[in-house]
Amino acid sequence: MRYSGDGPGQVLMQSTRDGGESWTVPVKIALPNPNAAIDAIATADGGLALVFNNRQGNRDNLSLAVSDDAGTTWRVLHRFEDEPFRLPPAEFSYPWLASEHDGTGFHLLYTWKRSHIKHVKFDVDWLKERK
Repeated sequence: MRYSGDGPGQVLMQSTRDGGESWTVPVKIALPNPNAAIDAIATADGGLALVFNNRQGNRDNLSLAVSDDAGTTWRVLHRFEDEPFRLPPAEFSYPWLASEHDGTGFHLLYTWKRSHIKHVKFDVDWLKERK
């Protein structure tokens, strides 16, 4: 979840064990976020993949992090976009992550610099190469 409270800006996580009937209390995890949208998806190997703005104050970076332990720890694997110090600031926002029906491929769509929708496709082998 995105966090809009007092700083520092970080990603929040909740979990459910009963199909969404009840949820844990939100907790901050060790990933920064500037109160921006994120998206996460379960991977076929039982892990989690998360796309988020990897800064506390700006949306000029869009990164992919993975967790192999149900979200307890996260590792940033790749930066899809990274344009710090640009004026005006670049913005990459509203990520949407989906997996193909067989679980071997992923599609990421996001707003690119407030002017286009960008589509990035990657697969399980690409993820494994970065782990």
